[in-house]
Amino acid sequence: MDGAQKGPSLIKQLASCNQSARERSLRVLLKTWLPAQSSLSDDGMKKLWKGLFYCVWHADKVPYQTHLADRLSSLLLSLELPLSVQYFSVFVLTMRREWVGIDVLRLDKFYVLIRRFLSSFFALMRKYSWDMGLVGRLVGVLEERALLADDKFQGNGVNYHIATVYLEELRPFLPVKAEALEVLLNPFLNVMGRSLDKVLLGKIKSNVFDVLLRMGKGLLDAKKSGVELDLGDDLVVYGTIALNMRFSSKLFELGSSSECNQGNRKLLFGLHEEFLKLEKELVSLEFEVPIPYICANDDEEEVPDLIPVGSETKTDDADLGFRGNAMNGAKITKKLKKAKKAIDGMEAGAKRKKKKKTANKKDVNLDNSTMDVENANPGYLISEFTTDEFISNGDMIFDESMMSNLQMEFERVAAAEGLRIDVPNDWDADKDAVNGDGSKKRKREKTRDGQRSLKSEMSEEGDDGDAPSAKSGDKRRLEIVDLSGLSLDSLPSPPLDLGIICKLDLSNNNLQMIPEPLAARLLNVAVLDVQSNQLKALPNSIGCLSKLKLLNVAGNLLVSLPTTILKCRSLEELNANFNQLTMLPDAVGLELGNLKKLSVNSNKLAHLPHSTSRLTSLCVLDARLNCLRSLPDDLENLVNLQTLNISQNFHHLQALPYSIGLLLSLVELDISYNRITALPDSMGCLRKLQKLCVEGNPLILPPAEVMEQGLHAVKEYLGERMNAGYESPPKKKSWIGKLVRYGTFNGNNNRWDGEDRERFTVPDFQSINGLATPRHAGMFSPRRLFSLRNYFSR
Repeated sequence: MDGAQKGPSLIKQLASCNQSARERSLRVLLKTWLPAQSSLSDDGMKKLWKGLFYCVWHADKVPYQTHLADRLSSLLLSLELPLSVQYFSVFVLTMRREWVGIDVLRLDKFYVLIRRFLSSFFALMRKYSWDMGLVGRLVGVLEERALLADDKFQGNGVNYHIATVYLEELRPFLPVKAEALEVLLNPFLNVMGRSLDKVLLGKIKSNVFDVLLRMGKGLLDAKKSGVELDLGDDLVVYGTIALNMRFSSKLFELGSSSECNQGNRKLLFGLHEEFLKLEKELVSLEFEVPIPYICANDDEEEVPDLIPVGSETKTDDADLGFRGNAMNGAKITKKLKKAKKAIDGMEAGAKRKKKKKTANKKDVNLDNSTMDVENANPGYLISEFTTDEFISNGDMIFDESMMSNLQMEFERVAAAEGLRIDVPNDWDADKDAVNGDGSKKRKREKTRDGQRSLKSEMSEEGDDGDAPSAKSGDKRRLEIVDLSGLSLDSLPSPPLDLGIICKLDLSNNNLQMIPEPLAARLLNVAVLDVQSNQLKALPNSIGCLSKLKLLNVAGNLLVSLPTTILKCRSLEELNANFNQLTMLPDAVGLELGNLKKLSVNSNKLAHLPHSTSRLTSLCVLDARLNCLRSLPDDLENLVNLQTLNISQNFHHLQALPYSIGLLLSLVELDISYNRITALPDSMGCLRKLQKLCVEGNPLILPPAEVMEQGLHAVKEYLGERMNAGYESPPKKKSWIGKLVRYGTFNGNNNRWDGEDRERFTVPDFQSINGLATPRHAGMFSPRRLFSLRNYFSR
């Protein structure tokens, strides 16, 4: 069998249910057939990747899945260069085309496959010494086939994952020369200017540019503190890119371009200001970042270091001892603790502009790095972090100093409202131990200067005839506290009255729990955002948030919601997407009567509670990407529902309830990628329906020719079926007909001329023949006709 005939037969075996057959075909394809091909047509490569896709689809067990991903991705390095580029291009195309058909249980192995291909993608560039022609060609494939693909495939999840892991997979290959690095990051700049996908823009911002900003700030802070970093540390590698690539000017030019999407300008100019601030700080500190020089034939690449301009590098015994004892890859926090002991007695840095005075004069503390976010977002809590709080990946840890700074910030918020927060003595003691006596004295001076307590202010307003009392609803301006994107691992439990906060944003952190006391004190919170954390459960005290209107817990590890959430009766929007929910509270529809939007997509829900149909205020219900097997029967009670999305439940959802046609306010309905074979005839009553998505279902009814004519034809077809009805079954012979024929129950013939007498009479019916039908057979059963109640009722 020659190669032309052998290839297609082997490709067919890749989708076999027999693992031995798949493995045998895969071995021959990867080791013999494909490497022997000098070129392959586009159709042939697409057929090959169709088989490889289903080979991965059938793969079980995580070790085998990982091994298979390594085998497929490593082929990029062994094929001839034109074939490798085509192999990678069709891989990206196949992922986008088949992405919508991947169920939740199989997503992880395809995520691993994308990661392995990105790693081989960079390895191929390094194999050819970062040739600019090859780098531009491969990056162009990634940009045109995925990030800015102009196709009809609904494969945005591929783009999201590429943006999420791009820097992580590039990390082992850094540093590279500046020209190659500019080409590697250029696709993300193009997406920021042209893409309309807000989710993709957010992924790129948080996983690419925010990471570079954080590392750049960390590198400057470490250098200001005089701390020696490892050459392979993330702060050095990523921070050099942030400080050297002049992103501020590129972002400004992109945002000012006439081709830039209008909705993206705000995001671009915001990043421009952040990078500009970072570059100005670099200039003010008189540091320069040399461009790394990469030898073409050398795998060990030189890592640049920050060198003070016009100053000589001084080293002494303590500094040399610190450098000699530092271990490769050690955490910066450990180094900082060693540095404090090593540089004890050294002169303060001559180039430092700010120094922090401490009560302990024996140790020379390092300069604090201040996060200047007040200008960027007034809602941020501003605090000064010591070097012990700053670790290598940019995360912050809460110690006594951090909690003290949070306490001071809450006091600042209260002071702006004219309130005085009384703090217990144990908090003052801890605060004095960290900050010294000076802060305590300043606090007392502020109190003496005329700040009034809440109780006295309420009493004064009550005594004043013109001013309304506190009970009459004196509304104060409530604060917005934004702690998002700070990589927080935990939250303090401050003994404060947090009733002045109306919006709390804790999104994009590493929180694993929310303290019960903290949640119980947020009595006036209307918006609580804790998305993109590591929460495994919500606190039971969330039921105390009686004014909560929006709760966002998306992107966590929640398995269930606490039943106390049903006490949040003001809740209007609940977002629990991308969790591991297996069920919702049973009484969710009976208690949350004000809920208008319920989003529970990308979970593991098998059923929706029956009480869901009692959510009369619900306007949007998103339950796609679950394991739903059925919907509640009495959906007609959802009188305000306008958008219903139950798509991509795949083989679990096989039928729709008849009551779905009674959702008279429904405008959008998405039931795509399920196993639904027929649409209920009642859907012909959906007069307001404007969008219906049914692709990916084995529909038999309505017929295909009706579906091709559009939504109007479908509704008309279903309406005619509903009005025509089904043929009534043949009438069964009954004894009622004979009784009627002989006038047994004819009321007119049974009248008595004598005195009033108890007798059986039939009211003035039109005709008993009209009642003697199967529909009314139950009404004229022998038990009813000859019961004592009927005989002696008149």
